Amino acid sequence: MAQALALLRRVGLPAIVLGDKGLGRKELIIELAQRPRDLVFRVDADIKVYPSDAPEGLLLAQALAQQPWLGEVDWDRGAEGVLHCRLRALRATIRFRRSGRQDDVREATVNFVEAVPVDGPTESLVLATTLPVQTRTQARAVVRLYAQRWAIESGFEMMPAWGQDRFMVRTWMAIDRLLSVLAVAYALVVLALHDGTLRRFRVQAEAVLKQLSVLGDHLTLGKLAEAIGLDFARHSRAWLSAWLA
Repeated sequence: MAQALALLRRVGLPAIVLGDKGLGRKELIIELAQRPRDLVFRVDADIKVYPSDAPEGLLLAQALAQQPWLGEVDWDRGAEGVLHCRLRALRATIRFRRSGRQDDVREATVNFVEAVPVDGPTESLVLATTLPVQTRTQARAVVRLYAQRWAIESGFEMMPAWGQDRFMVRTWMAIDRLLSVLAVAYALVVLALHDGTLRRFRVQAEAVLKQLSVLGDHLTLGKLAEAIGLDFARHSRAWLSAWLA
């Protein structure tokens, strides 16, 4: 993550770190918030937080339950569909002790957003973020940013089509390097197709995808990777100019 953020900073691209529950640990949230880095992480509501009106601390779920409703939002859960939810937000401090000693405390004050499904037993979506959430529009934007996580999941599904399963790697370092190369390649393709300065290349790429019948409702990332791979030999100059740009 540090290498990816450093690379984006060098090329002048802003970044927001998105993460699911497995990534949303208090230690990492505090580290990123202190730098500071923009982040949106899903977290469990059973962590302890310290709002300004409860300095002794309480569970995040209890603190959120005391907040007024900000409005409503549609929570896009990708393949699982869309849930209509009510929104509320909270600003509170979180703390982390690595050793357990009283003087070994790291803390950061961040914002929390909760999207509570209007119908059904689905668990609420609870997000920790360094982005502002004072208004309904801001809170909605945080929920919609988190929905972009599905693009990351799609990227992981795409990697085998780019050759992830065609290499024999037997060490953790080799696996890490392979995944990093595939992730960077995927990111570069996405940037090339969407960057305004690469308009001529984007038109050419779309024409190739249409010719190969992979552009439309049935487009998959595997087909996209296959189409770009087939096109490289014919339009290598366009690819090289996109890379150098």
